[in-house]
Amino acid sequence: DVGEIESSLPKDNASWDTENPFLTTSKNAFARLDSSPDSIFYTDPRFVEHVDEACVEKMRRYIANDLLASLSPPTVNDEL
Repeated sequence: DVGEIESSLPKDNASWDTENPFLTTSKNAFARLDSSPDSIFYTDPRFVEHVDEACVEKMRRYIANDLLASLSPPTVNDEL
């Protein structure tokens, strides 16, 4: 399942490792996804995620599996 951010990126991501994509990508690739005035978007307060679902899931797993585990106190077995 592709998120909004990933779907807006140029499809030829293979060249990103070897060249600067901003020099060869058309200006249309960086066009706004929503052309309505910003004032409409900011009329109502909202909580938003500024990353796509795949990133949210990776961060959730990292926090649950790696970060929290590294913060827990050592057990008797860990000290031996």
